[in-house]
Amino acid sequence: MTKVRIGLYRSGSPSNVLVAGRLEWIPTGRRIITVDGNVEDVLPSQFSTILDGRSVQIVDVPETNNTWAWRIIERVPSGDISRCVAVPQPVLVNGVETPIDYASLVNLDPSTLVSYFTNQVSTLLSQATDFLSRIDAAISEISGGNATSVFDGASVYDGGSAT
Repeated sequence: MTKVRIGLYRSGSPSNVLVAGRLEWIPTGRRIITVDGNVEDVLPSQFSTILDGRSVQIVDVPETNNTWAWRIIERVPSGDISRCVAVPQPVLVNGVETPIDYASLVNLDPSTLVSYFTNQVSTLLSQATDFLSRIDAAISEISGGNATSVFDGASVYDGGSAT
């Protein structure tokens, strides 16, 4: 379990003000875990966190992996908001677990369970690769096939690092 520190705020004067409401945590799928060497299929189980509007809440949340995530519905006075997030493994500082901020949970694309940032980077790099390939084709055509390629096409983005 990972400790998540939750404080949702609205703009206020002179400072931001905690809001009251509820977070509904809904797993996107089954969780496969290993306990004492046995593989267990854990059925989805949702839970709620009550926000009292007076203090931040710290809740224990099972960490996710690449097969499932948490879909969270924020039920607050200004309207419901839904997000799909990854919850990392617990953060230990000097052997003591430190809560992570709810706001720092990575938003995921619910259809792929990949972070929106990764999807955007992958798309941009794919577009850049296509653009460079077209430049190479144009240079080759202009030079009658005698030019050295400025882009070999071997360096592609694999979703985690350039290879």
